[in-house]
Parts: sequence; structure tokens; C-alpha cells
Amino acid sequence: MYHNVTSNCIETRNFEEALAYNTLVLPYYKNMSIYHKYGISKQRSQIYKELGIVDSAYHYLQLAYYDKEQLHNEAELSTTRRLEEQYQNEKKEATIKSKNRQILLTSGLFAAAILSQSRMVLPISSQFFLEKTINLPSITA
Repeated sequence: MYHNVTSNCIETRNFEEALAYNTLVLPYYKNMSIYHKYGISKQRSQIYKELGIVDSAYHYLQLAYYDKEQLHNEAELSTTRRLEEQYQNEKKEATIKSKNRQILLTSGLFAAAILSQSRMVLPISSQFFLEKTINLPSITA
């Protein structure tokens, strides 16, 4: 809120009032996001420049650019994290697909082995069963 009031005061060239409103924000500066810190430092630099207090203007301009650099670094770090997470997810998906293919291939080979064994066992067991069959007398009416 004070940021907007400060901006309005700067636009109307009321720099003393802008400085007063900007000063009201300073106790909260430490806990603010870098984005807001940058804006406050930039405004304060501009106010001091317009008031002719060059050393303070330079000091707050340095803070503003430091905050802007941190903001850029945070964005870069966020992008790096997002890309790393995406890479890890794709890597995990590829591993899962590979393991699924291995399971499918192993299952297929196992099924083929079972089928080939059953074909070999079936004729032998059928022949064994036929040899051991009891001959019953036929009943004719």
C-alpha cells in the first residue's frame, strides 16, 4: 500500500512526502520478498536523487540492483529446479517402461517355456495312461 502511495507522490513530484511513506515500509523490509525489496530500494534511490542527496541515492540504487540480481538468481534457480525435476521424472518413467518391457519379455519367455514343457509332457503322460489302462470286458446286449 505504501509503495503505491509513494509512487503517486513521486509522480506528483512531492518527494518529501514520498520519502516519509517509503520510510514507513522500512521496518518490514527484512521480511519482504525480493521483488518488493527491489521496488522499495529503487523508489528510495529515485527519491534521494530528486532531493539531491546523491550518496544515499547511490546506496539505495546499489541495494536495488543487488535485490534485482537476487531476484534473477531465484528465478534461475527455480527454472533449474523445475528442469531437474522434469529430467528426473522422465528418467523414472523411462526406467519404469524398461522394467515393464523386461517383465513382459520375461513373462512371455516363461509362458513359452511352460507351453513347450506341457507339449512334451502331454504325449508322454497320455502314452503312460494308455499303457496302464485296465482292459474291461465289453458289455454287449
